[in-house]
Amino acid sequence: MEQRGYRALRERQPSVTYMVALIFFWSGASAQIRYSISEELKEGTVVGNIAKDLGIDLSTLKERGLRIVSGSNEPLFQLNQDDGILYVTRKIDREEVCDRITVCLINLKTVLENPLEIHYVAVEASDKGPVPLTTDKSVIVKIIDVNDNAPEIEVTSFSKAIPEDSRPGTTVALISVNDLDSGLNGKVLCSVMEDLPFTLMSSLQDNMYSVVTKLPLDREKVSQYDLTIVATDQGHPPLSSVKTISVVVSDVNDNSPEFSLSPYTFYVTENNEPGASVFCVSASDRDIDENAFISYHILRDSGEENKWASFLNLNSENGNIVLPLDREKVSQYDLTIVATDQGHPPLSSVKTISVVVSDVNDNSPEFSLSPYTFYVTENNEPGASVFCVSASDRDIDENAFISYHILRDSGEENKWASFLNLNSENGNIVALKSFDFETLKTFKFQVVATDSGIPSLSSNVTVNVFILDQNDNAPVILYPVSTNGSECSYAGSWGE
Repeated sequence: MEQRGYRALRERQPSVTYMVALIFFWSGASAQIRYSISEELKEGTVVGNIAKDLGIDLSTLKERGLRIVSGSNEPLFQLNQDDGILYVTRKIDREEVCDRITVCLINLKTVLENPLEIHYVAVEASDKGPVPLTTDKSVIVKIIDVNDNAPEIEVTSFSKAIPEDSRPGTTVALISVNDLDSGLNGKVLCSVMEDLPFTLMSSLQDNMYSVVTKLPLDREKVSQYDLTIVATDQGHPPLSSVKTISVVVSDVNDNSPEFSLSPYTFYVTENNEPGASVFCVSASDRDIDENAFISYHILRDSGEENKWASFLNLNSENGNIVLPLDREKVSQYDLTIVATDQGHPPLSSVKTISVVVSDVNDNSPEFSLSPYTFYVTENNEPGASVFCVSASDRDIDENAFISYHILRDSGEENKWASFLNLNSENGNIVALKSFDFETLKTFKFQVVATDSGIPSLSSNVTVNVFILDQNDNAPVILYPVSTNGSECSYAGSWGE
């Protein structure tokens, strides 16, 4: 009777003990769970919470289909998919289940899906005698890894800007990759997606890489690269991750200024306004910032081609040149201009420019003599050239083409000019009649020289003409005169 009371007490207070031990490995995970129960427990008695002991999220149990795989039509245990509790479905008779085996183990197989997990559960049923026999039951959970984690890429060190003169092999960034899966699922290979002048070099440390340059860089061609790093594991199917970093190529002073024209020739008109810019030089630099800031200056030396440079003023910032221009003094300038950037060290370019000064009609014709004085022997042949005037003009082309004419007016000074003809092109003067010293001994007139500029300019010159006597007249006896009005002749000499 004492035994029946003890047995009744045990029925009212079911004896369930368990021990959980979890052991994790890099290549996977296994769990060992030990539940101990007494035989003859009532239906619905709780054995243990498998989900809690295995660390499974309760909210995913139904979705993942937590269940016991059993070949028996009358299973001894059941799993609650709401809370993961393992409970007894009918009374367990240890002797019936295990006969006389000392350690009575009931093996269960539990399954989770998405991802697939298989847990092998062993429940130990102890004897319900006055001195119950107990044994340990173990739940061995072996988690088979599936490739459900993509690699993770972390940039541990990064130079956002790299000088364009960096040598191949220069480190740009350090990256590390990690995959939470195991085995081949966690083995990761990295590469650079685009065909760019960068490559990945593996480090001595696992899953560490260096991003390095593999070709020379040129900022003037490409100033920024968007570098996409791809990490792919070896699972089936493989999973990948990408990470993009932007690499800025910083400028170095590797380009000299370049003048915009070659050759440089300017055509400018003389008599420009004082202080006004007459022309401008311009250069550009393919670099940026201070490496592209350009200043200008004139190369001044003792050379013949730079002898006029002292008259020039060059704006060092914008290249404007101020120069007083007088074509009649200097018709062409050859100057050497230097363009220098502000890099370290600075780079320069030299350009020789030619300045051709265009003529304006700013000079009147100038006669070779003023006044002209000519001596003409009387009895000259009518129509023959008797003398010539000549003028020159310091201008050129049309501005220096001169025509001549005689100033004919009603003045006493020019009344004899009607007897003259002047060739308008060469200045030759022809007498239309013979001069007679006994009638006209001297006269003067005005000749005008006019250029062909627009507007035209003129100059006057006075021409003085003196008639030279010839012995063209016989002597005439004026005294004494004969009484009969005839001339008398006398033989002999005076004073005899």
